[in-house]
Amino acid sequence: MRHRQKLGDTGGSTFHESISDVRGTFPVRRVGRQLTVGASIHIIGRVNSPNDPSALSLYKRLGGYDGIAAIVADLFALLRADVRFVRFGMGRSIDSHQRAQQLIVEQICSLSGGPCYYTGRDMKTSHAGLGITESEWQANLELTKAALKKNDVGDREQAEFLSLFERYKHDIVEASESPAPGSK
Repeated sequence: MRHRQKLGDTGGSTFHESISDVRGTFPVRRVGRQLTVGASIHIIGRVNSPNDPSALSLYKRLGGYDGIAAIVADLFALLRADVRFVRFGMGRSIDSHQRAQQLIVEQICSLSGGPCYYTGRDMKTSHAGLGITESEWQANLELTKAALKKNDVGDREQAEFLSLFERYKHDIVEASESPAPGSK
């Protein structure tokens, strides 16, 4: 639907025009004899309807901030309960654990298209010296998948969520596996 509205009393030739559809109203400008739609990329580039859940950001599909916070809380509970991760919690205060959990919520929120701003350090700096091994990385992914399933996260969203972690693997995993006892 196209709308024309006369702007002020400028001799009758100046109009403000817009185009409206189910996605909203978009301004139209005249450049010489051509019309330019202000949000033409949005109009032309959008294939999915705005009501299509697959068109939503990962942030929204995970349930927004609260959904991400619930997933991360479950992940941290699983990490604390798993003997493979005991060494990462020793000597840290409750406040330090809560801060680490909050930083992960902020980071996932930001990376998934949410309105959050991650205030933590880069992954290489924050994990330097921890000697995280490939098997610890894989165990963390296993527990992350369990937390996602517990929160009824769909397969597509699980894959996207895990890909947010995978982009930092080279910054986090720094130690080779310890040789098994009795082997060279």
